[in-house]
Amino acid sequence: MNKSTKIFFEEKFENGLENWAVEKWEDGDAVLAEVVDNSLHVKTDSKLHGTMIWCKQEIPENFIFEFDFIPNSDDGFFLIPFCCKGQDGSDILDEPLWSRREEETLFKKYVKGIIDGYHISFRRGDAANCNFRKNSGMALLKQEVLNEVLPMNQNYHVQLTKDGNHFILKVNDMTFMDVIDDESELGAVRTGGKLGLRQVYKSEGTYRNILIKEIL
Repeated sequence: MNKSTKIFFEEKFENGLENWAVEKWEDGDAVLAEVVDNSLHVKTDSKLHGTMIWCKQEIPENFIFEFDFIPNSDDGFFLIPFCCKGQDGSDILDEPLWSRREEETLFKKYVKGIIDGYHISFRRGDAANCNFRKNSGMALLKQEVLNEVLPMNQNYHVQLTKDGNHFILKVNDMTFMDVIDDESELGAVRTGGKLGLRQVYKSEGTYRNILIKEIL
């Protein structure tokens, strides 16, 4: 892609989690999200709910979302939910959606309920694959089998691009996913809304240098 871009949002975590909303359905130590040394550190020990950490900025129609990521656990499930908003266009961070508990789990709230969007996995336990799903309904648009699970305690640069109905996920400039949403599953291409980071099960990860660029 050679289209021009401009910086839409940049996060160095100089003001802690001011620009983020941490969503969790469990108390205690099941979810820990904190800023340490200008990095977001997330740790979960949650078989059921995990956490969603949402950027408060409404994302542009076409964008590049990138960040540096260190998996600090050898297990866990790491995803990017994006273009998430209510089926009536409402903001997921506003009421009544923010407090909605009609679904059985936090994850099902975003894949089986009244919220549309996408999610993509970039590190999934010991399964070396990458799944791209469309919601609500969890339609599997594409699965890619990878050579290996990302080894722990190494730094990776993750880049997700949405340009119209074309989506590309790269890790260290290696393509993990390249997919076209032809609208044959679950209707129109999802646009706008919120994006975030998700972890679940026994997981630990560090994120920094988060950047969203708008594709012009």
